[in-house]
Amino acid sequence: MINWESPTLRLVDQDQPINERYVPIEIDGQDSEWTVFAIVSNWTAHGPTNPKRPGTPLHAIPGAAHPIHLHGHDFVILSQVENATAQDAEFDLNKSFRVDLFNPPRRDVVMLPADGYVIIAFRVDNPGTWLMHCHIAWHASAGLALQWIERKGDIPKLLKTPRAKGVMKQLDDQCIDWKGWYNQSTEKQDDSGI
Repeated sequence: MINWESPTLRLVDQDQPINERYVPIEIDGQDSEWTVFAIVSNWTAHGPTNPKRPGTPLHAIPGAAHPIHLHGHDFVILSQVENATAQDAEFDLNKSFRVDLFNPPRRDVVMLPADGYVIIAFRVDNPGTWLMHCHIAWHASAGLALQWIERKGDIPKLLKTPRAKGVMKQLDDQCIDWKGWYNQSTEKQDDSGI
């Protein structure tokens, strides 16, 4: 459950601890460097198995495609594999797999195929706190989301620039308005808040 009154960006700016349940990933680097994410579909196929039915995932869910959206960046699609198990192309870090490094497509949303995987890359050139999530709302609320803190050491000085001061004032004003509305509302947070 996200605490809407305490945005990660504000916590980073104030050098406050971040709730460990958020499990943010910290990414460092320079503007010219890239980071790579491999996103594998249907994690339940790789989870614990049902002791009464060997080989069957304990919490099996039907395979589903997921439109994965990235905030703060566009990215290149290095690999996108559908039905990986049937193609004997199951994602395995110990194996080599083909990636397209010649003019790969750029996107800010990519379809993660059911029972497949995608490998994306983006430049580490936008310090901030960012979210990558499934664009299907209840999937994101169920946990198909990831937050990272990019170039954490650069964030506080960026927030002191004249332009950022206006943005941070808007952020603070929204937090105050939210708290006032939420305290008076009968509607209460019923999902992760993403």
